[in-house]
Amino acid sequence: MGNYKKAFLFNGIGSKMEKLTEDMPSFLMEKFNDYHTDTFRKLNLYMDFDSCTPLEQIINRWITSSVCDRVIFEYYAEKGIKPDICAGYSSGIGNLCACLGVIPFDFSYRIFLENSKTIIELQKVGVSLDMGTIIGLDADTTQEIIDELALQDSVVIGSVNSLICVMISGYKTAVEQVLEKALAEGALKAIQMNLPVAFHNTIVAPYCKDFIDFCETQEFADSTIPVVSSVDQRIITSGNDLRYENQSNIIKQMRWDLTIKKLQDLGVTEFYDVSASFDVKKFSRWNKKKSKFFTYLDI
Repeated sequence: MGNYKKAFLFNGIGSKMEKLTEDMPSFLMEKFNDYHTDTFRKLNLYMDFDSCTPLEQIINRWITSSVCDRVIFEYYAEKGIKPDICAGYSSGIGNLCACLGVIPFDFSYRIFLENSKTIIELQKVGVSLDMGTIIGLDADTTQEIIDELALQDSVVIGSVNSLICVMISGYKTAVEQVLEKALAEGALKAIQMNLPVAFHNTIVAPYCKDFIDFCETQEFADSTIPVVSSVDQRIITSGNDLRYENQSNIIKQMRWDLTIKKLQDLGVTEFYDVSASFDVKKFSRWNKKKSKFFTYLDI
């Protein structure tokens, strides 16, 4: 089965811009600024967030978060901490592939640009989508709310993060209705992402062809470090499988809860959050008797 002790967990695109680097010490900020400036120059993107259009702001946040992951991953490596196995939450699979050398970093950043074209295609046809997070209710209760509101064709559970945290995805008005009802049913928080796309939902499948095709333009190397799929919990290492994981995860439901369980069943005793904003640790639940969870500030 393998000797898996340390697992690196990569975050997706949900981090708030202002949270990404607020705790980063100066010596890491220097590396971040170098990578960030170089990346935005190569991609011809505006560094000034306030001067961007709404779509440019979304792209800016996605790529900034990815650059942060690179900095934290390299920090762990400098401290002699290397993963035995990895998993990526949502678009975290792209960051993961870059850090493991499966694809170049420049290509992983361009994946976000291509993914933003999904938003453009949705806007062309006037389809308003969104996503949201419900904290304090389980997946069954959330599904009961969706069923009670008769919104099964309009919103789905995009990810089961844990027993008390689920992400929903679908038409904007439907997402808003479910979040409002969740609060009324006792949810601790119901957070609307205000993101004009609904990932982890087949609803976006007709609009993401550019992204799917773009992933075919780059060779994905095999990974020497195994990866657990957040979709079906397979252990994957081949480049073709990792390419497919990047392409398919945006339209397929995730089971992050089962991914964490799979890692612990494989023997993982140390989880490392590769995000700079500690988001993975916040939305993950693990058996604390079996494993410990670290952020870069713990090292």
